[in-house]
Amino acid sequence: LAVLIVQAISNTGLEFMRAGMIPTYPWALSLVAKGIYYTTFAQYFFIFSVLILAAINFKKRPAPLVKSVVGSNKFRFNNAARNFMAANSKSSITIVVTALIFGLYYDLHASKPPEISDPIVVEPVNNEFKFDVQELADNELHRYAYINDEGREIRFFLLNRFADRASPIIVFDACAICGDMGYVKKGGDLICISCNVRIFLPSVGKEGGCNPIPMPFEFDGKFVTVTLDTIQSGANYFSKVVEKTVLDPVSRKKVSNIGSKSYLYYNRTYFFENEKTQAEFEANPEKYVDINGTLK
Repeated sequence: LAVLIVQAISNTGLEFMRAGMIPTYPWALSLVAKGIYYTTFAQYFFIFSVLILAAINFKKRPAPLVKSVVGSNKFRFNNAARNFMAANSKSSITIVVTALIFGLYYDLHASKPPEISDPIVVEPVNNEFKFDVQELADNELHRYAYINDEGREIRFFLLNRFADRASPIIVFDACAICGDMGYVKKGGDLICISCNVRIFLPSVGKEGGCNPIPMPFEFDGKFVTVTLDTIQSGANYFSKVVEKTVLDPVSRKKVSNIGSKSYLYYNRTYFFENEKTQAEFEANPEKYVDINGTLK
């Protein structure tokens, strides 16, 4: 009963957060997530409890008697009790093992969320990204990613909100509530992979609930334009870090963003091959780069 109560409270709390009826405080979201996670194993707890009880019931059958010693009546009653308890135990085991098989099939296979398509990695031109609206004429979801200097993969996507006309929207491929598992499009709905919530396409671009996180952009009738700074601002929504080769601004040698010395300057992270080049950069960064990140 306690498990069912926790499960109900957790699911109700999550639905209220999605609907925007209660604030998504980090501690509350963590509590709800833990409640949902642990109660998903409740069915297995019940299954193994029944298995244990069935085994105990089978073991507690009365000992077999010898008919010639105890008489015909007592022998038949004893035998009937043994058969009854054995039948109950076997039927209980059969039912819960069947439930276990279906439960494992659902949890390990049927309930697996769909996987997102691989994003197309793009680079900015003159500190902005431009996308031709004609690419959205197929009314599909077009997923892209930008790898920032730290190697963080920042995913975003474009789609048409209305199938009968050019109505582009560009949003981050992440949810403020569910994280960065991403979205897939099925028919006229956008689906949050994490929680399977279906989102009405015309509402994409609005804040709140399980909607993808919006971003400012410009649309001139032909191109969707978004600035590099806007894309960079979404870095904290994503957790995936990939290796990226960058230039040491001092020595101009290629270094990896993973394991190299780094320094943050005007919201940009620079990497160095050793402590010496890092110290030279820190002493006089304007000697090596502009505030917009261009190497001198």
